[in-house]
Amino acid sequence: MGGDCIPCWWNPSTHIYKVLTSEEETQFELAPLRQVTERIARVCKLDWFSTEIAFTNDDKFVAVDYVNDSIDTRIQSKAVDGVPDDVMKRITNRLIELSTLQI
Repeated sequence: MGGDCIPCWWNPSTHIYKVLTSEEETQFELAPLRQVTERIARVCKLDWFSTEIAFTNDDKFVAVDYVNDSIDTRIQSKAVDGVPDDVMKRITNRLIELSTLQI
């Protein structure tokens, strides 16, 4: 949203989200996640969406569920399989910033 990208891990067995740290992004060479997400945003012309990208055994990124425009906004403190609270706080703060910009 507004150019922001918040990569998260998602466990397909438990459906639990966890924010990807910058150390993990570097360690596992996941920087292309941001590039793939930016490309999806340009193609679909959406500012607010989530995407699910898998990393295959042969080192390829595959967009599995490339656009979720009906985003789950339940927070983990209220629903264990919801979005991490910090992510929703960042999104809320960004929405406030965008809504108060002078045109």
